[in-house]
This record gives sequence, structure tokens and C-alpha cells, in this order.
Amino acid sequence: FKPAGQPSLAAETHAEQAEILRWSFWAVTECEKEALSFLMHSQLMPAARRKPQLADEAQRRLRVPLRVLELHLQTRPYLAGERFTVADVCVASVLAWVETAQALMAACHVAEWLQRCLGRPAFQQVKLMAKKPD
Repeated sequence: FKPAGQPSLAAETHAEQAEILRWSFWAVTECEKEALSFLMHSQLMPAARRKPQLADEAQRRLRVPLRVLELHLQTRPYLAGERFTVADVCVASVLAWVETAQALMAACHVAEWLQRCLGRPAFQQVKLMAKKPD
């Protein structure tokens, strides 16, 4: 579903499709496990079950893939090029789990891109919907 007057997040060219697939798989294979470990051991698990060393290790391991992302974003504002696409949705959704890792975000210089993605009205609306009781 795409609201009238809103640009599509889907690929418009074969090159965009390739970038969307590339970055979506990259998020799953290179970031998701460590981002989830950080989130669980820094915020979601009951305090007594958290292992801060696992959160720290996850941050350390994420520096390598986030450096790849940083280098890619040096030449374009979004993952697939000049416009926001589903590639940005996929990657930002995973990296939202580590946005509170201030040292990691500062070291990797992806915070500006991440905030542009997470600050979009649609993302803010989804956050509000997630907080509402059933």
C-alpha cells in the first residue's frame, strides 16, 4: 500500500533492485545477530539476566560492518542511491536496535543517516502504533 502522492520505496531500476537486495541481505547476515545481542543485553532482558559483556562484544563486532556502511554512504545519501528505498527501511530497522550505543554510533559515523531514516513520519507513526495497547 502506497499513499497517494508518496514516492515508491520499491526499486525503479535494475540497479536499485540490486542495491536493495544487497543491503537487505547484508543487514541480516552482517548486523542482525549482533544488534539483537546488544539490544537484549542492554535493554530488553530483565536486569538480572543481562550480560553487559555480551552487549559490549556485540558493539565491538558491529564496528566492521558499520564501517562498510559508512564508506558506502560517503558517496550517496541513501543505500540505493539518491532516494530513500526499502533498502534503507531494512537496514535502519535493524540498526535502530543499536542507536543507543553512543560510542558505536560516534565511531562509525552512520548516526546521521540512521536518524534521517528513523525520523521519517512513517517510522514515527509505526513507533506510536507499537506502543498502543491492543
